[in-house]
Amino acid sequence: MKGSLYILSLVIFIELASNEVYGFEPQVGTLPDDPCIDPWTACSNANVLLYKVYDPMDCHKYYQCIKDSEGNILPTDNPLSCDAGQYFNYAEQNCATEDIPCSKACINNDCLFSCSSSDGNIADPLDCGIFYVCIDGNQSPAVSCQRTSTLF
Repeated sequence: MKGSLYILSLVIFIELASNEVYGFEPQVGTLPDDPCIDPWTACSNANVLLYKVYDPMDCHKYYQCIKDSEGNILPTDNPLSCDAGQYFNYAEQNCATEDIPCSKACINNDCLFSCSSSDGNIADPLDCGIFYVCIDGNQSPAVSCQRTSTLF
């Protein structure tokens, strides 16, 4: 009796633990279906583990939202790739093989950095290891932070 109670408790614990991570289905559509939202903002807004968000640079890739050691929901360090011939389908939260052109990526580089009205050193919104120098609305080429320095 004591042994079977232990096994039952263990099974319940494992079930609860797995539901905590995998059992919650994100409400797809609570985020705008916008491929130009950076993955960090998308994961933070979704606040759901294992949610998948666009790679704004390539519709054949996506990021998965994971939890860091401090409990923040962040995208994976690198995008995950769909199989050859597939693209990331936000609504279905998977890679799809439908014959649809890659219209959901920032094809015209809409989400690439551009200087606004502010001057100075401005961080790239998608890569904290890069910054730009903005002067009168004009931008320098991307400048990489040195490995020994703090990221921007």
